[in-house]
Amino acid sequence: ADSDFALGERVALACIECYRALPQTGKPTGEREWTVLAGVALVDDEASGRPLQVVAIGSGTKCLPASVADADATGLRTRDGHAEVCARRAFRRYLCAQLRAHFDEEPSVVEAVGAADGAGARYRLRPSLTVVFFSSASPCGDASLFARTASAEAGACSA
Repeated sequence: ADSDFALGERVALACIECYRALPQTGKPTGEREWTVLAGVALVDDEASGRPLQVVAIGSGTKCLPASVADADATGLRTRDGHAEVCARRAFRRYLCAQLRAHFDEEPSVVEAVGAADGAGARYRLRPSLTVVFFSSASPCGDASLFARTASAEAGACSA
């Protein structure tokens, strides 16, 4: 079985490989440009070798300035282009597509829980699947804050 570290390395490498396979359009072009990459992978814990599949990736580091976002009356602009937000959006889209496949009786990673008809129907990922998130950098904002005690224990300077 993979250690958490080995699994993390496998997911990171798979996400980077998916990113590299994409066309160059929109990617950094020189040494002075860079981006953050985030991805979501599904790991099949019951299959031999715990195969994984990258199902969503996103890259980016920017948000629209408030003045531009507020002026967007149509709501068609992407306001938050940070990698982790883009990857989350892509993963939600993937899950919606998997639900559609399930409804169309095609292979899917989701299954019904209990009665699958009516307004109270519930669905879940197959129990053998584990969702793993990868980010090449810490998230922005509150998600990147660390507890003071954890920082102090790690030998960081405290304010």
